[in-house]
Amino acid sequence: MNCILIYSTFPDKATAVTAARALLEEQLAAGANLWPLESHFRWQGRIEQRIECAALFQAERRFYKRIEARLKQLHPDTVPQIVMWRIKDGSEPFLKWIMDETVRPVDKRERRERMRKGKEAAQELHGQKKD
Repeated sequence: MNCILIYSTFPDKATAVTAARALLEEQLAAGANLWPLESHFRWQGRIEQRIECAALFQAERRFYKRIEARLKQLHPDTVPQIVMWRIKDGSEPFLKWIMDETVRPVDKRERRERMRKGKEAAQELHGQKKD
């Protein structure tokens, strides 16, 4: 099967959750794993350090360019870290799940409804929902 993992880091959990929900709702990714980390890097001649949120997305290879473009739209950094690895081998049921969750077409109304629910869930998660 033609599956991939895409690794990206975000400046905070809220941004990572928004990106993950968008890729899942748009069925570009089958899943996303998020975790906190401390990053150290060189940026514009200086050594920087910040707490970030990492994301590992599971997807089908043919969606990589669309995922990359979408992550660039959603990411606040000038040069976001977006790296793709091809999955050479893995559990057949898991790889089939990735393919099943990213291939099915979704009509526009269903996609809009999922996106609305995803935004509401992200706002509730971060206490931002206004009643």
